[in-house]
Amino acid sequence: MGVVDGRDVAHAHVIAGFKKEATGRHILSGTNTNIFQVAQTLLPKYKEYPIPTMKAPFFLIYLVGPYMLPMTRSAIRNNFDVEIKFDNSKSKKDLGIEYRPIEVTTGDMMEQLIALDIVKKTK
Repeated sequence: MGVVDGRDVAHAHVIAGFKKEATGRHILSGTNTNIFQVAQTLLPKYKEYPIPTMKAPFFLIYLVGPYMLPMTRSAIRNNFDVEIKFDNSKSKKDLGIEYRPIEVTTGDMMEQLIALDIVKKTK
């Protein structure tokens, strides 16, 4: 999955609106990753918060997924652990975007969730 900081998206939209050379579509994706890797970027700093430390096995997702997620077993079978890579080279070249590192994006997101009391310490 692609992850991009909302601040980078806003910045890209402003640049695209004022730069004549910026034509066509631009993929705004700072990092190609998955949910488990996102969690791993948070673990070093937020150990006392409820962050997964293990990846859910396929058989478990396949069994309970249709009851917990709006996905069929067929969709789970076809999409589980499928790597998706987005090419953001056009946005970097045409818009001059320098994407924030995923550690900054996820860390700032976590800080916001803590400040809003959405995520609470577990340890």
